[in-house]
Amino acid sequence: MTTGTVVSLVVGSAVSLLIGLMGVYMLITGKADLLHDYHRETTDPNDLPRLARYSGMGLTILGVGIALITVYTAAISGASLPAWAGDFITLILAIALCIAGMVMTFVSIHHFNGSLIS
Repeated sequence: MTTGTVVSLVVGSAVSLLIGLMGVYMLITGKADLLHDYHRETTDPNDLPRLARYSGMGLTILGVGIALITVYTAAISGASLPAWAGDFITLILAIALCIAGMVMTFVSIHHFNGSLIS
């Protein structure tokens, strides 16, 4: 495995873990503390737990998608990973999860806040 592949795995894993764990935190606790202040200030206080859970689910899905892209990239770079890691379907699934996670996060913010940018 080349140095670039190792760095890609480490950075990709760190980013996917950070985003995924942020999502899991918001999903489990129902706290929207990790969102920008303007998203929380313009949302009805009764809707904040639902906003946190929906956007948290989106971030969790996004984190899984980034993890799959990281694994796919390492596999096609020659890393010794399971055969499924380098399959094209893995890349398609990863992209679909990233898009679905971002859409879910943005739609939930827009739904509960009224807009993405206040």
